[in-house]
Amino acid sequence: MGSPFKYIKHLEEKVFVGIIGLELLKTLIVPNPLDVLILTGLIFVFIWCFGDDWR
Repeated sequence: MGSPFKYIKHLEEKVFVGIIGLELLKTLIVPNPLDVLILTGLIFVFIWCFGDDWR
């Protein structure tokens, strides 16, 4: 029997990818230097938090 927290982490990843996608869409429609910095930070945090599971 697996850990129930595994599913919570997968849901958290999907929500985070959704937020990054919406931010990317907003940045592509109305380019703004602050939005680019926010998007870069979100991608960096996503890779830092969830990148260890990809090995």
